[in-house]
Amino acid sequence: MTEVAVVIAGALLVLVVGDLLFKKFYGVEEKADERHVTETEDGVGIALWRHTPEGVDDDEKAPVLLVHGISVGHRNMNFDGKNGVAQYLAERGYDCWCVD
Repeated sequence: MTEVAVVIAGALLVLVVGDLLFKKFYGVEEKADERHVTETEDGVGIALWRHTPEGVDDDEKAPVLLVHGISVGHRNMNFDGKNGVAQYLAERGYDCWCVD
């Protein structure tokens, strides 16, 4: 195995273990108003988590797309009811979509 492959394998291991520890310690529920999942031709799954504002007409909903960086997932923006960026924006009338 080359040095590059070892570094990549190590980084992936850190990401997987980090995600499992995050779930264990924070216990964040996977919550959204809607969840849409599709698979690309090469087998990669893509999910959209939607948070819709309450009491806002469809014509007045401004869409916001929240996209995470390479080392985090949708939970970074879709944390929980009081600490999530997506929930915060939805409470203020934005139609939020988190990509994962």
